[in-house]
Amino acid sequence: MWLEPPDLVCVVAGGDVAPEELRSTILLEGAVGRACGRVFLLVDMSGMGIMESDARKMVRHAVDIPFRGIAVYGAGFKARVLVKMLAAALQLFSPGVAKFLSFFSTEEEARRWLFAQRALVDAEHARVVSA
Repeated sequence: MWLEPPDLVCVVAGGDVAPEELRSTILLEGAVGRACGRVFLLVDMSGMGIMESDARKMVRHAVDIPFRGIAVYGAGFKARVLVKMLAAALQLFSPGVAKFLSFFSTEEEARRWLFAQRALVDAEHARVVSA
């Protein structure tokens, strides 16, 4: 996991996902959200194994993170179902988050979409500020 300043958190889900790993990611996302007012998330799921039950329960700690784009690439069928399930759970407490989730085949496609999302958010912010 790493940060590409100012607001892009990048995660590689390699192997099984333990609660400690997800907790670290959520802490970074929260810090970025507090600093920037938004978070864009790029997730490589091509090497993901299983996600432990306790790790799935960690999603409740992400409800206050201001996600504005979540791009997942390399996800197989099971991983897609899991991410959609977690997004649906998060949606209960953070309405609107599901509209910021998209799946892609490649990192390039995912990054292109995230940069377009960032441009939309910037344009909306500029419109509101100038109004």
